[in-house]
Amino acid sequence: MRIFVLGFVGGSWWLQQQAALPAWPLLGLLIFGSILGAVLPLNKSVLAGRRLALGLALGFVWAAGAAHWRIGFSQ
Repeated sequence: MRIFVLGFVGGSWWLQQQAALPAWPLLGLLIFGSILGAVLPLNKSVLAGRRLALGLALGFVWAAGAAHWRIGFSQ
């Protein structure tokens, strides 16, 4: 669980380092990849890496969605 949380925080930080918000199709692709990665059969040797990647993707998407939502209200 800790590795997922670290990945989530890292994904949120990664978005904050971007010069512009990503487009919705990229976010949809990240969501699709996260769901696919979570559904695939688990292999114990790559479980930590998969959790980290899932956390990164979901943290990035969550931060981008929150930013798009905030910008929508300010306009």
